[in-house]
Amino acid sequence: MTNSTRCPIIVNSFQSRSLFRRLWRAGDASVLYSRPAVKYVRKRIREGFEEYRRETDDKILKELYERVENTIKFMEISSRRGGFEHRVIRTLCQMTYIEDLYRRR
Repeated sequence: MTNSTRCPIIVNSFQSRSLFRRLWRAGDASVLYSRPAVKYVRKRIREGFEEYRRETDDKILKELYERVENTIKFMEISSRRGGFEHRVIRTLCQMTYIEDLYRRR
């Protein structure tokens, strides 16, 4: 990783909220705004952020920031191409749908 691409550490709620919104928009675009798929992508994003909501360790926050940036890039590629990336996102949506059906039983 070069010096110009070093990730800042998320230190306040504004930065984390901004990152959440970028991921949210990329997720919507990655499933081509399909209503059921948008629901499941958003659910996964929300769960991921809730899991680390109270995290304060700078090392972990930096790692999370890098992971989110990589995910955003992956989702942006998925929105432009219908290839492997789009199939991965679609499969994750299907898995979330099946998990929801299983939990309702």
